[in-house]
Amino acid sequence: MGLIQRARSVDAEPCRPDIMPQLQLKDILDALGCEHKVVGEREHVVERALPIDVADENTITFCNKRGDSGRSLLCRTRAGVIITLRDHEESCRNRDDRIFILVDDLRLAFSRVLRRYFA
Repeated sequence: MGLIQRARSVDAEPCRPDIMPQLQLKDILDALGCEHKVVGEREHVVERALPIDVADENTITFCNKRGDSGRSLLCRTRAGVIITLRDHEESCRNRDDRIFILVDDLRLAFSRVLRRYFA
């Protein structure tokens, strides 16, 4: 087994890594539970959550870096949906190939999505 094991109740369904969720943007926004702004209009199907540097178009990820380092990550990522800080709104404009969800509390927003769909 891996280094981290999750405690599960006896009645809980076993984790099925072979079944991936097929999330639409509305599903992700429902899970956020906080104020947000969406930048981008292209619809993506999200199947998994991965770190920003290895993400692909069917992935949700987050960017918690600020300044030039954050802008660089946002420009380079191949992720379809990126949750990031409101500070990056200008960097996210004119990127028709991605959906950016701008929030104030990045860790809380991303953890809610992970907990609802990927835990």
